[in-house]
Amino acid sequence: MGAPKPESEPAQADQMAEERVRGILTGDHPSAPLRWMRRIFGHLPSDPRCQLCYAPYAAPFGPLLGRLGFGRWEKNPSLCGSCLRLLERYHAGAEIELSMLFADLRGSTQLAAGMSASAYSRLLNAFYAIAAQAVQAPGGHVDKYLGDGVFALFIPGFVGSDHAARAIDAARGILAQTSDAPSLPESARPLPVGVGVHTGTAYVGVLGRAGDLTDFTALGDAVNITERLSSNAAAREILISDAALAAAGLAHDDLHRRELRLKGVADSVVAWSNSDDKSRTPAPAEVGPPKG
Repeated sequence: MGAPKPESEPAQADQMAEERVRGILTGDHPSAPLRWMRRIFGHLPSDPRCQLCYAPYAAPFGPLLGRLGFGRWEKNPSLCGSCLRLLERYHAGAEIELSMLFADLRGSTQLAAGMSASAYSRLLNAFYAIAAQAVQAPGGHVDKYLGDGVFALFIPGFVGSDHAARAIDAARGILAQTSDAPSLPESARPLPVGVGVHTGTAYVGVLGRAGDLTDFTALGDAVNITERLSSNAAAREILISDAALAAAGLAHDDLHRRELRLKGVADSVVAWSNSDDKSRTPAPAEVGPPKG
């Protein structure tokens, strides 16, 4: 019998791309260009800066680097445009453990019915802005705005090993900031938001064909669990999965245990709630789950 055929060059290239992307996403093994940029940019003042390559955004060097393509990525200021292009060039992804957050409005149909279309549009835009700020402050990435919901990722290579704690902080920030924000109409305060937070394994990477519109997103069962937790949360409630709470290393002393049967999820999911009112019934979810 002949010797086994060597692995094809395309297959080898795909494997190398996946390994590079996995290193970037986990923060364990940054690519050679990232290591080089970190050595250079890490010595330049000042914060805030890109969480991957350390390119500073502020003066004196930030404006110059921005003109060279290292300016803030508009979807997530913790990442610069150059690092996004690096991920797009590899055009791959990997299964990693990360934390995710989904927040959406409860009873949005009733909210919309009580105001004009333009007023409701302003309310949604205000909610998006509040949620984005709460997600991005601890380094999270707003993956998608879905109708009246926001889906966010907290990736270890971008935010660090405490990604679960950061996702929970962001969820609490959303509730706090939608309580009495001046950008929200007085009649809608506090905004009836339900939030789900989960930590699990998902495929994270760049999707789409080269040359076409690409999307940096996450896929898998863990994504769906996050959305279902949000769907089961009542207004002003955060449901944190047991996995997320454990990963964050947080005590559940002030939280209340729920055992939930989530649609499309085979096993029951234990979650922890900031609300002790078990009689509260969440409004029907009006946002479809992220595709995964």
